[in-house]
Amino acid sequence: MKKYFVYAILLLSTQQALAQHHTPITPGQPAAGRDTTFSVDLSGSALAGHSGLYTIVSAEAKQMHLSTDTLLLTAGKKKNIYLFSLRLPDDAVVLTASIYDGKSTDDNNGHGYIFPVMSVGKAKPYAWYRMSQLMLGAGGGKKDITAAVRYMQQEIDNNPAAEAEFRQQYFNMLVNSPEPEHKALLIKKLLAYTTSNEQELTMNQQYLEYLQQKTAADSLGQLLEQRFPNGMYVQRRQMNAIRKAGSWQEQQQLFHDFIARFPEPAGQQNYEYGALYKSMIQGAATAGDSSALQQYITRIHNNADKVSAYVSAATSRPQQAMYWLLQGIAATDTTKGYINWEAYTNAAKLYLQQKKLPDAIALSTIVYAHTKNKESILLMAQTQAAAGDSAAALQPLETAVTSGQSSTYIRQLLQDIYIRQHPAADFNAYYKTLQPITASSEHSREIQAAALNEKIADICIKDINGKKLDIASLKGKVVVLDFWATWCKPCIQSFPAMQQVMQQHPEVVFLFVATFETGDALQKVKSFTKEKSFPFRYYIDEKADNGPGFKAFNHYKVSSVPYKVILDKAGNIRFRTNGFDGNDDALINELNSMIQFLK
Repeated sequence: MKKYFVYAILLLSTQQALAQHHTPITPGQPAAGRDTTFSVDLSGSALAGHSGLYTIVSAEAKQMHLSTDTLLLTAGKKKNIYLFSLRLPDDAVVLTASIYDGKSTDDNNGHGYIFPVMSVGKAKPYAWYRMSQLMLGAGGGKKDITAAVRYMQQEIDNNPAAEAEFRQQYFNMLVNSPEPEHKALLIKKLLAYTTSNEQELTMNQQYLEYLQQKTAADSLGQLLEQRFPNGMYVQRRQMNAIRKAGSWQEQQQLFHDFIARFPEPAGQQNYEYGALYKSMIQGAATAGDSSALQQYITRIHNNADKVSAYVSAATSRPQQAMYWLLQGIAATDTTKGYINWEAYTNAAKLYLQQKKLPDAIALSTIVYAHTKNKESILLMAQTQAAAGDSAAALQPLETAVTSGQSSTYIRQLLQDIYIRQHPAADFNAYYKTLQPITASSEHSREIQAAALNEKIADICIKDINGKKLDIASLKGKVVVLDFWATWCKPCIQSFPAMQQVMQQHPEVVFLFVATFETGDALQKVKSFTKEKSFPFRYYIDEKADNGPGFKAFNHYKVSSVPYKVILDKAGNIRFRTNGFDGNDDALINELNSMIQFLK
């Protein structure tokens, strides 16, 4: 199943995985240093009956990938049974495998088939640990936090010393797991765990605070203040106090007191200090203090962050926008591997608005020459079209479509320019010739392989007018729940495509649930609805009564936003998909295929 990466991350968030499929590969006790024969049963698989089958096998050590082999499968004695043999490296602790025929791949729905390497009748030490890391995406596969926790617990059962060695990783898994029992287990471990290590105590206090264990969190906070008066906990508390200051004067005074007591460590900028400087930059911009704004920007060491700060200053001070953007352009280091082009693109847009076309074209051309992302493509086409060069405007737009980077805005601009050039032509036929060729049968198999059948209890949610909706009342219809947030850019970028899918499927119920909002969530969503004219049904996710998170977010085991849960007519979860990479066509096609599958 195709996934849409680029997504807003919540606290230590990880991706919710799809259900594991039947395992067709049976190892004959895989062991390092000797040949192991594997039996592959493809009965019921999409690859059943195919010829020229191979397996891609990878060996994994405790902390690293060791090797990958591609092996031809040989036919076994029974129908659809195949065999392959492999000698594992001595330091291998895990084996992963997938099957393919040169076109299609069976990779256990993106997870791969994973086996621990055996020694003296049981899994080698760190085998289950490595499997947990693979389930967190260490090998580039699909993430499954629930499986990762299960494997880590098996490692601890098999190798008790592993809990102390990987405590922070284990606790991160538990706090991010969508399973309530995992969070309950973490609370139990935190309350029972004793240590004098400042870093561990600080981490435990943060966990307890996040898990809404206020009494324990406050008690541990007091202990940290007493034992480490100049430690990390006190430092972070003062940083938070600076951010919450009531006035710009108070914020500045608190900042200067803080820096005098906790000067920034020498060398590369600390992430938390960088975040603090950004807060001060925002405060200076809001207060209209240009001198202080410049001073705080110069404190930022990272070039990309500094450019973003100049762009933020331009957004906050529209009357002086070009002044700050030109400083951002001057600060942009074009020799780096990663270049932040924000100042260039924002300045080009502003020049375009001011009809200073030579300047707009010059900047957009530089950006387009370095990076062919959607923003640079659209900007290049807009500036060339404004200058009257339709041919130069069409080229980047056509490239965007053929490379699978189209969006609603790219398509609309392409249509406007194409129709001006060819008034009598069929734009839809032309657009179809540009789209990447996909194998419809392969796509159908992907959708079928990704289909779930999760039973889930009913829940009520409230719309922005306070009216309750019982999800059970929607049975008999396909329902798409789109979890989003006003602060989530990928969420909002996906809305034009979501609107198109809604228009194509009036028989489907689409619910847009705003979750993990801070402050006055209702007011933020209402302000968004006034600013944007999407014809959506908006709902507000309520904070959980007990424990961290939000009610619907926890109920549907959402892990990050944007995130979509698709229910069938019986109210069961049939698909999950998260993230959005900006490709409207891909999102539209994916949701259309899911809806058609359920119909």
